[in-house]
Amino acid sequence: MLRRVLAGWCRCRATFDAPTLTTAANLAATRRSTGDYAGARELFERVLERSRAILGEDRPITVAARDALSALDTDVRT
Repeated sequence: MLRRVLAGWCRCRATFDAPTLTTAANLAATRRSTGDYAGARELFERVLERSRAILGEDRPITVAARDALSALDTDVRT
C-alpha cells in the first residue's frame, strides 16, 4: 500500500518534499520490519540524500533517516 502511495505522490509532485520524504521513510521502515534490508537501505539512503539537500542536515526527517540507516546496519550484523 505505501509503495503505491509513494509512487502516486511522486507522480503528482515535481520534487520530494517533507510529506513525500516521510512516506518514503515509512515504506523503508516497513521493508526493514519485514526483513527486506536491501530495499530498506536503498530507500533510507534516498530519503537521507534528498532530505539533506532539500531540508538540511538538522531537520527531523534527515536525523531520523540517518539513525534508521545506523540501526539497519545493526540489524544486518546480528
